[in-house]
Amino acid sequence: MRKKRRFEQFIFYDYSGIADHLEKMAAEGWRLSKISGNVWTYEVIEPTESTELKYSVTYFSEASEFNPYPTENQQVFLDYCEEAGWKLAAEWAQMQILYSDRKNPIPIETDEALKLQAIHKSMKKSFIPTGILMSVVAVMQILAQLLGLWTDPVGWFCDTARQCLLICWAMLLVGYVIVLSGYYRWRKRSKIAVAEGGSCLGNIGFYRWSYTGLNGVELFALVGWAMFTYTQQTHTSGIYALAMVAVLLLLVWAVERMKEAFKRKGMSGEKNRLITIVACVVGTILAMGVMIGIIFHGIDRGWLSKQPVEIYVITMKNGNTWEWEIYRDELPLTIEELTETNHEYYSYEMTEKKSPLLNWMKARQDAPPDGKESYRLEYEIVDVKLDLLYDRCLEDLMEQNVGTGDPLTEQLLYWKEEDPSPWGADRVYRWYQENDPYNEFVICWGDRIVRLDVDWDVPIGEEQIRVINKKLGK
Repeated sequence: MRKKRRFEQFIFYDYSGIADHLEKMAAEGWRLSKISGNVWTYEVIEPTESTELKYSVTYFSEASEFNPYPTENQQVFLDYCEEAGWKLAAEWAQMQILYSDRKNPIPIETDEALKLQAIHKSMKKSFIPTGILMSVVAVMQILAQLLGLWTDPVGWFCDTARQCLLICWAMLLVGYVIVLSGYYRWRKRSKIAVAEGGSCLGNIGFYRWSYTGLNGVELFALVGWAMFTYTQQTHTSGIYALAMVAVLLLLVWAVERMKEAFKRKGMSGEKNRLITIVACVVGTILAMGVMIGIIFHGIDRGWLSKQPVEIYVITMKNGNTWEWEIYRDELPLTIEELTETNHEYYSYEMTEKKSPLLNWMKARQDAPPDGKESYRLEYEIVDVKLDLLYDRCLEDLMEQNVGTGDPLTEQLLYWKEEDPSPWGADRVYRWYQENDPYNEFVICWGDRIVRLDVDWDVPIGEEQIRVINKKLGK
């Protein structure tokens, strides 16, 4: 028999929307046969069978995703339904989905007050606790992301993966808030309608489509996180991050399959729940342990970072050796363009990240301390794409030299604004110790901010400023 699986997004109490959807699927020749989370399995309706099916969604609060199916009371209930012309299609926790090929089948539920009570008991048993728990987790993750935004704004603004992750958690939180608040509003209005002799409200279209839309944005952000995690880091470390997600998803799948297997074998709900929780906790600890072990192994082997093109081994006077990693990245500005130097083991290393908010690049050129004359050049370039972020990024770059916590030290070490005209810039700040200037600058060219650190004692001259302006300016 042909089958197909669809990813469905229905709110747990949306009995009316689910029934309407399944009747449309039946009209197209597909009948629901199984529900596993958001994956719903349909089987083709044979030509000898009717495609004009009626569906009824009811709630049986005694049911559980851990209980062996069916329980004694459930069987009595299903026997009653079968006598009335209804057959079980699938179950989703406490939700029982039944169908009938009769044109006018006997309604399963006739007391709307009892129906509303059954829905609420089922919601309290499954969806509401899950929604509250996931909302708390989402809030904690959002706060963790916002803490990173506060402590490292430039690093956060240029990291698209972290921005996608924040969007993902925010959409998850908003989705659950909408669903939970929508449910209590629906229940309140349904109670009024039932008390007046009417029925439970059936139309929750706004909440359904809001939930579906938010899940779509969440999925899009999750894909973006995976993509940028892979592309913005070294490919190996990106693969490690994606592998961790795959391991956790595999763990969830394995626990779900184990729970279903115990359920089929008739294990009691209490035992199944206990074993499932223990398996989930132990599996998570083991999975995290394996991943942490692999990460440390990868760090030890150098798999999670950019690899040098050469290793320069320095032999100390005491006979010990020291390894100096050499990179050959192409830098926008080099020491050779600013002054004469002939050290043969300079390392040229560059790191960059780009996001819709800003582009960031850090470059470093230095040589090993082997006694030969050499210099060090280090600079960061930040291109701010959103004006309101500019001042915070400038502040962040300047804060890297301050904030020691010692008031006396902070009085002796400070930034001083200087004449920007020689640099062709809008603003220039120079680092001072008491009254002595350092060759360390923060330069503002339009929407570009450059933090420059030149490690030699000779002051920066006009020709060097001209080269810096040409190479790094905007």
